[in-house]
Amino acid sequence: MSANPFFACLDSCNCPDSYGTYDWIIAAASSETETCIIWENAEKLISKDHWWFGILGYDSAPYLEPILSPMPPKAQVLPEVAFFKAEIVCYKKRNEEKITILGNEAFLSDSITNENLSIQEVELTPSIDRLLYLEKVEKLKNEILNGNVYEINLTCCFSGKTKISHPEIWYLHLKDKYPTPMSMLFKFKHLWMIGNSPERFLQKTASTLISQPIKGTIARGKTKEQDQEQIESLKHSEKNQAENVMIVDLVRNDLNRCCIPGSVQVPELFGIHSFSKVHHMISTISGELEFPEDIWKPLRDTFPPGSMTGAPKIMAMELITREEPVARGWYAGANGYFTPEGDFDFAVVIRSFIYDSQKELLTYNSGGAITWDSDPKEEYEEMLVKASAVLEGLTSKTP
Repeated sequence: MSANPFFACLDSCNCPDSYGTYDWIIAAASSETETCIIWENAEKLISKDHWWFGILGYDSAPYLEPILSPMPPKAQVLPEVAFFKAEIVCYKKRNEEKITILGNEAFLSDSITNENLSIQEVELTPSIDRLLYLEKVEKLKNEILNGNVYEINLTCCFSGKTKISHPEIWYLHLKDKYPTPMSMLFKFKHLWMIGNSPERFLQKTASTLISQPIKGTIARGKTKEQDQEQIESLKHSEKNQAENVMIVDLVRNDLNRCCIPGSVQVPELFGIHSFSKVHHMISTISGELEFPEDIWKPLRDTFPPGSMTGAPKIMAMELITREEPVARGWYAGANGYFTPEGDFDFAVVIRSFIYDSQKELLTYNSGGAITWDSDPKEEYEEMLVKASAVLEGLTSKTP
């Protein structure tokens, strides 16, 4: 893996996923392959007939909405988007036994066999400390009370210097410990994303679109009885239902921009999905594309993920730019792939580490949705719960 300048591994981790197509996909390419680092070029280069893998960074949003204010300073220097054309693709489809290999197998390296993972001890420093986070939640609640926004996502960036000997081995460790249906290891030269996303941003299969936003999170219980109590608490939480339904309405509105009128439906509302450390409230929205041959229109019409902004989306993004001291980079964007048939599947970039092996810099973001009845202390604790689900797998200290 580490021998390839461009590499992607997507794994369902055997998690339940009604809409997943593959158990896993592995792709790689040499330095001679085509790549894209800005959205405009991606639209020109990425089309049918080839597999492409990569990330649409949150910071590319001003290209789609020029009225947005400039992003704040970046925690890491990352390309706006990062895609490569695969020279080999290896995958196993769900409910099939066979493994398909397309391309030159020489690009798949087994160089990490028998290697050991080494991570220097690192303390990740938050971009927003506890007191400031509480103050920002109160400020955003005032924006809601004044009618400027209904819901907004506030996130904190944790960053620190460290040396990771083999990010790919760390990814394997994390996905085994914290399995999610859309985990991803992505390498773009010296930049790595080690992701354990449970959230589907947007999937296109022929003419059908699917989006599955998450709003509502609670920690797993320590016993079976406590776990069921946590599920019931989340299921009947008026606050979490309010957050979830607002994002469902936002996604419905986004899908209506590119789907046949009347085709947008909500086949699942307030579904409770369980993971290794947390339970999530997830809803599913579907629609039929009006122009399915245009693979980029649905992405232009829906990006960035509404669950990571708030509603109304543009105003929420303006407030995010004002209140978050560092740009999100790839976080809160989308990672995934395009198929030669013109289909795609993208996860929301959450529960994900971004690592620059040249600068030996690691970042991780966590956050939550703010509504009019949010309790600042509870919001801060929820943000830490989400972060600790992955951060405890790293030799770091959390605030």
